[in-house]
This record gives sequence, C-alpha cells and structure tokens, in this order.
Amino acid sequence: MNMLPAPLLVLLLALSLGYGAWITRMRDAASSRRHAIAAATLSLLLGSVIAALDLRGSGGLWVDPLLATQLHPLLGVDNASALLLPVVSLMTLAWIVTLPRQRATPQDLGVLLMLQATLHGQLAATDLAVYALCAIGAALVPLEDASDVALRRLRRVVLIPGAALLGVAAGIVLLAGLDDPMEATAHGAWATTPAGWVVFALMAASTVLRLGLFPAQWWLGAAMSRGRLPRLALVTFAMPAAWLLHRALGAQIMAEPHWGEAACWLGAATAILGALMALTQRDLRRLLAMMALTQIGMVVTGLSSGVLAGSVGGLMLWLGAALSLTGLAITVKALHLRLGTTDLRELGGVGIPLPRLSLAFLVFGLMSTGLPGTLDYVGDELVFEGAIHAGIGPALLSVLALGLSAMAILRAWSAAFIGPRAPSAHSRVGDLRRGERLVLGALVLTLVGLGLAPHWLVSTEARAVELPAAATHSVQVHPSLPSEQP
Repeated sequence: MNMLPAPLLVLLLALSLGYGAWITRMRDAASSRRHAIAAATLSLLLGSVIAALDLRGSGGLWVDPLLATQLHPLLGVDNASALLLPVVSLMTLAWIVTLPRQRATPQDLGVLLMLQATLHGQLAATDLAVYALCAIGAALVPLEDASDVALRRLRRVVLIPGAALLGVAAGIVLLAGLDDPMEATAHGAWATTPAGWVVFALMAASTVLRLGLFPAQWWLGAAMSRGRLPRLALVTFAMPAAWLLHRALGAQIMAEPHWGEAACWLGAATAILGALMALTQRDLRRLLAMMALTQIGMVVTGLSSGVLAGSVGGLMLWLGAALSLTGLAITVKALHLRLGTTDLRELGGVGIPLPRLSLAFLVFGLMSTGLPGTLDYVGDELVFEGAIHAGIGPALLSVLALGLSAMAILRAWSAAFIGPRAPSAHSRVGDLRRGERLVLGALVLTLVGLGLAPHWLVSTEARAVELPAAATHSVQVHPSLPSEQP
C-alpha cells in the first residue's frame, strides 16, 4: 500500500462537486459554460496526475492520506481505477464542450460536474460505505425533467433502489463487524457467514439492476429514448457498478468455478440480447442504449472469466467502450439537435447535408463493435480468450453479439444517412461545429493510439488483476501479459 503525496482524491471529488453546485446557481449561461469547461479540464488534469503517480510507482493500492483511517483507507486507486478517473473526466468534458451554447443551461452543466464527482467517488472507493454514499448521491442528482412521468418512475424503481441496496449492505457490514468486501486485501471467498451472504446478495442484486444486466435490461432503452442524453450517457457508459463486480464480487464468484461460468453466461446472454434488440430498433437513441447493453455484457463476461486474459480484456474494453459510446452518443445528440428527430422512419439521405456527421456516426459505431486498430478491438480479443474457458457457449454468444451489433450499426447508418432521401435531407443545417470536431477527433486519436500500441496498457491492467487462489483456470495468455499461475 502506498500513500499519495497529497489528498489528491479528496481534491478531485471536492472540485467537481463544489464547482458543480456553484454553477447550478449561476444565471449567466455564457459564464457558467466557461466555468464548467475550466472545472472539467482541471479534473482531467488532476485525474491524469493521479494516474501518472500510480503508473510510475511500484503498483498496488495508492491511498489518499486525508482519509486513511486506522482500520483501512476510504479512498484509493490501483492501476485500473487510476486510468478510469481521467476517462470519466474526458467524457464529462466532451459533453460540456459539445453542448450548444443556447441549450447549455447552468443547471445542465452543474449536474454533469456533480455526476462526475459521484462517479469518481465510486471508482476510488475502498470502503463499501463510501461507495454506497456516492451511489446514493448519483441517484439523487436529477437525471430527468420533473414533468417526465416515465423517468420519474425509472428513478424510483431503478436508481434509488439500486443505491439503497448498497446502503443496506454497508450498514450490515458495519453492524455485524464484517470485513469490508471492497478492501484491497479481500481476496478469495469473503462471504463466510450468513450476514456475509446477505451482503453478497444485496451487492449482486444492485449490480445487476444498475448495470441493466438480464433480466433488468428493460430500463436502458426507456431512459435513453426519453431522458437528457448527456446525463444518462455519462452515468451509463462509465459503468460504475462494474467496479463493484471487479473489486468485491469477483473474488467471491471466482472462489467457485461454477459461479464464474454462470456469471460469464449472464454477461454473454446480456450482450447477445442487446445485439438482437439493436437490430430491431427504429430510433437511434434506443439503438445507442442497446449498443451500451452489448458492451456492458461483454465487460461483465471478461471480468467474470476467472482468467487473466479475460479480466484484463474486460478492463480494457471498459475504457474503450466508455469513450467510443460517448463519441457515438455525441453524434446522435448532434443529429437530433439539427433535425429534431432520431427516428429512422423520418430520416434518410441526411448524409448529403451532413457528411462529417455521417462519417463520425459510422466511425464511432464501428469502434464500439471492435473495429481493428482501436482499443475496443484489443479488449474484445482478450474477452473472447477469457470467455472460451467458461465454455463454448459464452464465447460463441460474445462473438455473435459483436457481429450482430456491427450489422445494426451499418443498417442504421444506411437508413439514416445514405438511404432514400427523406424531407429532412433537404434541411439547411450546419455540419459538425468546431467544438464537436475537436472533441470527436480527440476521442478518435485516443482510441486509435491505445489500440495500435496496447502493450503498456495491457501490462498495466494485468498488474491490477489479482485472481483468487481458488481459481483453477489456466490459459495461454496474450504475449503482452505476464504469466498466470493456476
């Protein structure tokens, strides 16, 4: 365990939370936009500093000195979470920059920064109570218009209950005196008492609900098609609930090989379900939700594989999917702002007035399905290698899910941008603005750069994966990975 030279994690959370709360009270839209860009940029720089300190060090857990209690630290990062922190900041900055000036209200900008703070808190939490507190904060931050009955119901049925389950689990851990399942030293089976099994069940139920895994996948499409896309996309694509699977639940699941196989089947089933549903969508926002569901299933498959290659692939795909899906969502949002619709039945031939937007949609759509030469491709390849050890079924479902999702992207792109010309294709609208081109270009460079030279990232993520001693799988790992001991 290493100590950060300053309370950088506390500063990172306080910066976004405080700045966001202050911006929501501002009245000048132009000034609030400048402050929001400055806050998101500072958080990106601070997150990059934390990642650099972790990557240059000796590995292991780096804890925040301000919240390092005598029992165990409350905030810390390892090689996986240290990379996720700047990725979340980059996602937030991308949304703030690409929001049009006339629509970027102080409330919207402030909420994005506060959501970023809750996501950072969940990714840096090494204590279940801290994680639960941040999850509750994310559920309480407004994600929808007060007049939308469907999204108010979603908040009551999914967001708040999912966070409440974690709060109950944290309370049981404290009252029963159990070892905290999110501690860095929690390797192997930690649920050895009836109270521990209750905690495990509550955490697993919350993870399934918040990620939208089968059979809780129903809320993703409803949320994406109705709510404010920047807020929902930030929370969904960051996949904070997956950190609970990687940090705590995975050790217990991998203690029993059959449990790991069942978790792989659950992830693969979710991925193929998302791909099949993507093929039937007639609205680009619902298509985006199904693409996210496919990627979430693939990440869960990798993290649950119980082998080094699969776990590393899950972490790498997590990074790549967060950025590629963000780019895809920005293009969908831009199309909606220009034409007032994302319904494929009302679109057609809009690639003529919007050639750059058409290209951006195709590129990010294919990137999210594992386009060779990108970070998603490397992650997918390692996930496949891990899934095969859970059985031929999960591996085939994972491969088929990516193939079908690529078909769904090509189908949607053809119908919207190069299909028969609809009245919307004759609209005189501007193509991608300079800010949008800058953000999308930065995302492309990041995904391609890491995809073409993934060796350092693979070895970095491998140091963050510690498989329990009970795991019995062995695997001929990727050449960039260190040797795995059964």
